[in-house]
Amino acid sequence: MEWLEKLGISDVDMVEIREYDRLYGEHMRQLAEEFMAGVPRDYFVPYPEGTRPAANARRDAFLARAREGQESPYMADLLFWLCCVPIAQARYEEFGIAPEIFWESMKDFSYKIQECKTRFGTCGVASVWYSLMFEWKLVALGRLQYQVVTFPEECYTWKDYRLERGDVVYACHIPTAGPLTSELCMDSLDRAYRFLKDKLKDGILPVVCNTWLLYPPYVEQVFPENSNLRRFADLFDVVARTEIDVFDDGWRVFGPAYFEEGQTLPCDNSLRRNFLSYIENGGGFGRGYGILLYDGERKCIYNR
Repeated sequence: MEWLEKLGISDVDMVEIREYDRLYGEHMRQLAEEFMAGVPRDYFVPYPEGTRPAANARRDAFLARAREGQESPYMADLLFWLCCVPIAQARYEEFGIAPEIFWESMKDFSYKIQECKTRFGTCGVASVWYSLMFEWKLVALGRLQYQVVTFPEECYTWKDYRLERGDVVYACHIPTAGPLTSELCMDSLDRAYRFLKDKLKDGILPVVCNTWLLYPPYVEQVFPENSNLRRFADLFDVVARTEIDVFDDGWRVFGPAYFEEGQTLPCDNSLRRNFLSYIENGGGFGRGYGILLYDGERKCIYNR
């Protein structure tokens, strides 16, 4: 795994990964080859209607095999997906995708490893969504990632532009990769527009996002004015919201302390202070679903 350095993984974590690979790599590579051999060679198109559950079940079956006899399911998952990387690289070359886009997408491993260490105190990954990258449904383009999906709502209109249920849209994901500045977001949208230009209807890139970052009460009551989070939220027209009982994204704000019972949550920045005040005053939790329509001109984002 000489290519590990390209993923931005820390030296300490690479030592642990390489030792785990020495012990279990042969088995994991066999599983990875079997898994990748069964992945359709359709690049960046949505799952055909009704096929996503079967794809998820297949993924889960392979992960279960990878975890057999392993003490850490997180490290087992990590090694299994890492063993898919060289196979995926060859496929990307077949698809004619630039190498820098491939390696930029694979850097998500370093982000998910840090998330796993924050949440569970161990090296590994705690996300099953890596199948999206290896089934050609998700790509990283700058600061943001884009997953090809179909529009789930009845319809959405902005002037003469119309989205209808089943239309192809691009779900935006925000990896834990540092500041979410306006400049980086605009750069990512530009890259996505260029990457997808030949697929766009009426020259518009339709981006959707379902995240706690778009939950209206957070945007209005918690996120500091003129902050990166507020500017990101302002890019989207929030058309739906989901209420949840538990702030399951709290660890993203407060770090490992959020999981420690009786631990005083840190309040060393305005976001944390605002969230603590919001929670203490009975604020609810949730996510928002937003739509952004981008026409490829940096000064022209249609979001209203």
